[in-house]
Amino acid sequence: MALVKIISGDQNCGKTTTAAVLEEAARRGGAFTAGFFAEAEYDGSGNKYRYYVKDVRTGDRMLSVCRELPENESTESYRKYPFSGFYFNDLSFDFASGIIDRALESMPDEGLIIIDELGPLELNRLGHFNAVRRLLAGWRGTVCLVIRRSCVSDMLELLNLKAEDCELLSPEENPSCDGR
Repeated sequence: MALVKIISGDQNCGKTTTAAVLEEAARRGGAFTAGFFAEAEYDGSGNKYRYYVKDVRTGDRMLSVCRELPENESTESYRKYPFSGFYFNDLSFDFASGIIDRALESMPDEGLIIIDELGPLELNRLGHFNAVRRLLAGWRGTVCLVIRRSCVSDMLELLNLKAEDCELLSPEENPSCDGR
């Protein structure tokens, strides 16, 4: 069974930055790392308006979530859910799932896999939910799950995890984290 670390906090508190610091420290320490970050883009007013799934190992990325549908590409794979003001790109979840599958096939039993981030979509068994279930069933290394604070207890229950078996991390405790 994987060692599970959970980075949790409210929106815009630095969860992704904390995950990136953790991944960089593990990689510099010689550990194998994989997974994906939710990389945000900001509009001219400093508001997040789109997110990309970014492969930790390769830097490849795919548009995952956006406030407005992209103008220069097919939008057939995008859908809006009643609990969100964003459009979600189903193809990005396939992209992220492929990252996890490659990590499970190629990485040794030690190392760190980052999943950023889990929220209301996954609580509805959508988005990254199935990839995370496969990962937790097949990985013996460390898994770092980035989860919105409001979703942690429900997510743990849905994934059959106990809080006492997980290491809980908070961005507010990371002095190198500036929240962006």
